Amino acid sequence: MYSPRPLRTCGLLGALCLLAACAAPPSKPAPKTEAAPPPLTAPYAAAARAGSMVYRLDAGDSQVLVLVDKAGPLSGLGHRHVITVGDLQGFAKLDGKGHGQADLRFPVTALTVDPAVAKTIYPDFSSPSKEDIAGTRKHMLGPVLDSSRYPRVLLHVKGTLAGSAPGLSVTISLHGVQRTIPVTGTFTRNGAKLEARGEFSVKQSDFNITPYSILMGALRVKNAIRIRYDLIFRAWCAAGSPSKVPTC
Repeated sequence: MYSPRPLRTCGLLGALCLLAACAAPPSKPAPKTEAAPPPLTAPYAAAARAGSMVYRLDAGDSQVLVLVDKAGPLSGLGHRHVITVGDLQGFAKLDGKGHGQADLRFPVTALTVDPAVAKTIYPDFSSPSKEDIAGTRKHMLGPVLDSSRYPRVLLHVKGTLAGSAPGLSVTISLHGVQRTIPVTGTFTRNGAKLEARGEFSVKQSDFNITPYSILMGALRVKNAIRIRYDLIFRAWCAAGSPSKVPTC
């Protein structure tokens, strides 16, 4: 999804780059920004008042990482990336049989490139310079994710936590595209606390995103990226929730 460490070029390639930069691009109408979704609070407040067990994401105790790897014969000139998700919001609800759903969302601009935690993910991780990190993030938010047009990522999870093998799927809305995939992990409910931990993969191309590639693919970003999540939800009760609901 994101570019590897920028490479310095010179000679004919550099001249072509300068020529392309100076050429005036054709005028195009400004693209429309994706409409903002409705707030999450209202439907989950209604579910709590109807008797469902409702939980709110504890963002301070939760973490979502996007793990981006490199590929190609010249992959040694690039490096892996670890992206952290910030400003994450979410709710979850469960009925008495363990069936339920969750909704999560975050602004694309809250993605942080290669923070200190990256070294705990990849033992051989070599921290890029501040300039390289800034360049990678600019490329990520611009031509890759088009954050001005698609400013947020939405995730809708549904399924059951009942039994020894939970069955869940997540519908991801990213870059103007929706895709639904199965997810696995460890899910624990303990009264006023709900925990979810696991990892799943998605392909950038499934969301009309072209993985970064230069030198005819000799140095590129892998199409598949991994999403590692560690989520903590805590009991949340709306005004008027019935006292019989265990979390209230």
